[in-house]
Parts: sequence; structure tokens; C-alpha cells
Amino acid sequence: FWATGYALAFGSSSSAYVGWDLFFLEDSSQDSSFVIDYAHFVFVLPFAATAATIVSGAMAERTRLISYLFISGFLGAFVVPVAMHWAWAPNGVFSPRADKRLIGVGVVDFAGSGVVHLVGGLTAFMGAYMLGP
Repeated sequence: FWATGYALAFGSSSSAYVGWDLFFLEDSSQDSSFVIDYAHFVFVLPFAATAATIVSGAMAERTRLISYLFISGFLGAFVVPVAMHWAWAPNGVFSPRADKRLIGVGVVDFAGSGVVHLVGGLTAFMGAYMLGP
């Protein structure tokens, strides 16, 4: 999440689908907003980790460790950050603060539960379905 996830989730860009700066939190170190960006990074990191733990509960003891590490890394680096950008970034496609909101309204995600449980739950469902009983 540190290398790519935060940048994709909260990097500034004109795109409503993904952010495109702050990789490795590197761009924010030149100005005074670094402390704010780092504190925000520490705040949203557990959301990405929680989505991965939902998946681990659904596939517990039925996958190899390397498979679980791969899916957790992929979720934390790419999937969850994109969903975070859509809902939480000021210009995200589902953000109520965006200029072009979804159906003119947008989505208010209370305490991050929508993004975390939607991504984690759908990934867990597909993993459990592919593994079988």
C-alpha cells in the first residue's frame, strides 16, 4: 500500500478513476503537507489491511501461504486503492464532492465500511467459490 496504493487512492489527478502521484509518499516530502499526508496514510492503511483479512477468513486453511500473500499484496496495492479513490477522493467517480457525481448525488461511505466490506467481501466470495467446499 505504501508504494502504489496511497498514490492510486489519494494522488491528485484530473481522473475520477485513479490518482497519479504520491508514489512512495515521495512528492509530499518537499512541502509542509508531508505530515498531513503521512498521518492520512497511517489512518487509511488499516482499511486496506482489513479488506485482506476478510479474504483470509473466507479462504482460511484452504490455500497455500504464497497464494494468500499474493492476493493480499494485489488487493493492497491495486484493488482497494482504486475503490478508495472512487469513493473517498474529492474528485472520485462516486464522491459526493466531485463535479460530476454519480446520478447527481454521489455516495457517502460512513466510516469506510462500504469500500472495505464491498472489496473484501466480493474478493472473499470469489475466492471461496473458486476453492469450493
